[in-house]
Amino acid sequence: MVVPDDVWIAAIKRDLDPVRGWFASGDRDANDRDREGFTLLYRAFQSNMESAPEEFQAKRLAIARFLIAQGADVNFQAQATRVDDGLHNLTVTIVNDLTLLHMSLSLWKASEVDMLLQLGADVTLKRLSRPRDSDHSIRDHVTPLEFAFSRYHLGLFSTFNARVLESMLRAGASLDFSSNGLSPEARLLNVIEDAKLEAQFVLANVDERVRELDAGRTLIRAVRQEGSYRAYLRRPHKALLRIRSLRARGRAHAIDATPPHVARLLDPSLPNEIAWGILTYYCDAG
Repeated sequence: MVVPDDVWIAAIKRDLDPVRGWFASGDRDANDRDREGFTLLYRAFQSNMESAPEEFQAKRLAIARFLIAQGADVNFQAQATRVDDGLHNLTVTIVNDLTLLHMSLSLWKASEVDMLLQLGADVTLKRLSRPRDSDHSIRDHVTPLEFAFSRYHLGLFSTFNARVLESMLRAGASLDFSSNGLSPEARLLNVIEDAKLEAQFVLANVDERVRELDAGRTLIRAVRQEGSYRAYLRRPHKALLRIRSLRARGRAHAIDATPPHVARLLDPSLPNEIAWGILTYYCDAG
């Protein structure tokens, strides 16, 4: 069944009642599409959320959770089409086979990416880039993170967010890809170098953006050095275990400034398996 215009417009406006009412009025499929080929969940994420008040974000989450409870697919891939947003008399183009996570991550939208990950978006799902009219070859399948790193230089420079990158790595995204022949960290360095050359002409907040890109490069290098993101998270925990070993051999001692719970954790009388279990819990929670 084709989703009525008033229902998908309500989804864009974060208005749950008309959406809920539509489902209550008959046998509905949460993955039914509107006249432009989009599901209600996809529509709910089409309006910009980064600058929206917290209450609007909560409303979008409420709609998303309702739709997923009805069976909506958070990994739905949109086809290329011309779309009327239904609100501002604007027509936009949605490119081929993009999931919501591909779209949100391509602009490094922290709140949207976090919400989609919370809703179960697949960080490994690859999008097939169909051929354009002028290009009859099929380009590579790309994950959301690969797609985000493939953005043109200025776009990546102005939107990259190191915290979003870490959220993706925590969710299981891989760094084993290249963009324009460059590794992710080399791509960021390339963007920084180009941006510095152009800064005096067109770019604003250059120093702030360079720091953000450098933070991303530092994170990627640290993850690669440890072998995985999980191993990277456990670096401080391993350091604490080394201190426990030193204490057991009498080569380190707690001081007055050591918090009691830390001193207890480092006390060699606490069995190693218990100490490691505590550290692993905080690693997973982090």
